[in-house]
Amino acid sequence: MDEEFLISLLYEEEGATLDFKREQYRFANATNEDKSELLKDILGFANAWRRADAYVLVGVEEVRGGKSIVHGVASQLDDHALQQFVNSLTNRPIQFHYRAAVLEQKEIGVIHIEKQDRPIFLKRDYGKLEKVKVYVRRGSSTNPTMPADPDEIFRMGLSSEDKAPTLVAQFADIKTQNLLGQSLVVSSRLCELPQEHQIPQLPDPPIGQFGFRPVTPYRTNSEYYRQLAKHIYIHELYRPVALALINSGRYVARNVRVELEIAESTNIDALEECEIPSRPKKQTSGPDLSGFMPRRTGRPGDLIINRLSGKIKVEVMCGDVQPGRRIYSDQFFLGKRTEEKNLVLYSIYSDDLPEPIKGQLDISAVLDHAVYSSSDLLHVGNRF
Repeated sequence: MDEEFLISLLYEEEGATLDFKREQYRFANATNEDKSELLKDILGFANAWRRADAYVLVGVEEVRGGKSIVHGVASQLDDHALQQFVNSLTNRPIQFHYRAAVLEQKEIGVIHIEKQDRPIFLKRDYGKLEKVKVYVRRGSSTNPTMPADPDEIFRMGLSSEDKAPTLVAQFADIKTQNLLGQSLVVSSRLCELPQEHQIPQLPDPPIGQFGFRPVTPYRTNSEYYRQLAKHIYIHELYRPVALALINSGRYVARNVRVELEIAESTNIDALEECEIPSRPKKQTSGPDLSGFMPRRTGRPGDLIINRLSGKIKVEVMCGDVQPGRRIYSDQFFLGKRTEEKNLVLYSIYSDDLPEPIKGQLDISAVLDHAVYSSSDLLHVGNRF
């Protein structure tokens, strides 16, 4: 709370987060009736419906529509004594502070009341205030004759954290829709394959006895063995998985999005289902569309994988998630080239969250190893 901030308050009008007091509150050696005026204002701000912290500037006179006038105060209140006085009377401690400040070369007092759990009320009558009644600042004043009604008090008890949806992400089996928890072990095989230039091309069919090749609508797929190497590597290493977004709270979560970030250093890779190659063919009659899957958009579970500098981002659009519901992502595939456990961070965004929910998932692997030579590829490829 610096001088620039306090100066900016001078241009604001009184409301649920700001009040100006021309004179200092009567506190030291004051009557209970006088002290209850200060107590009323602090209680009113503590229970007010507001989105930000509240301030009382003491020694300042409000000028509606203009800059308030700084008069200053002749004496300051003692924060420690004020804390003891207020919190000895209330059902729970009020989070507030009193401090002295200087504005326009004059000393003022500043009462800062934080946003906090409610309702707050007196445990016993004090001065002109009654016990158990919940005093609330409405607009620019706190009227002791208009405390909160029972319904308002009930809604105060539902803190903003309670109203927020309770969301968490886990791994899931998309076929059974079973939750797999936040730790995943990928059991697969890491294959060592020849370099691409070491893998021979598939030759055209031999020329017949009359010097002609067979007439056929098909053509030789010269990249057959290289495509087969890629097919083997991916199908042996990558395993299918899905993400589940769970709303275990009592409130709906609107416009939910889950983002999973995988760092390159983890040796984890992710592929969409449309990126998993089908088994190649020796003869083709056109482009291979077997792995093509048109992307559907606008439905819960849509998944997109983007490769960025140094990381992979898996993004799932979940839409609105009702309490007690789960949203499953499209199936995707994870491959891990090392066995150690690595952390993967996720973020959950929603219109109903004041800030994203952050979490982490663990991914490790149990790996077998296999080595394929060029001869092995030829042997496997010639069986089909």
